Amino acid sequence: SKIFSSRRGFFKNMALTTVESSAEGYISVDRYSSSLIGKIGIAETVLRPSGKVSIDGENYDALTEGSFISRGDKVRVTRYETGQIYVVTE
Repeated sequence: SKIFSSRRGFFKNMALTTVESSAEGYISVDRYSSSLIGKIGIAETVLRPSGKVSIDGENYDALTEGSFISRGDKVRVTRYETGQIYVVTE
């Protein structure tokens, strides 16, 4: 039907027409995945259970594997799942 046509009709201005390629600097969520496992960092915020950590000068959202982690504590990345890093106190 004309209403669902990609060239005309109601939806013509709703379809995305651009491509975001890695050659242009776009990256997917999985940019740090397993490369962070085992790395040591610092808790930039309190983690109870989530917060921010700094690893190699970059800030990441993280979840604690154990108990509360205070701001400034050393942390180690233990695993990575579905775009989330998990840390424990080092």
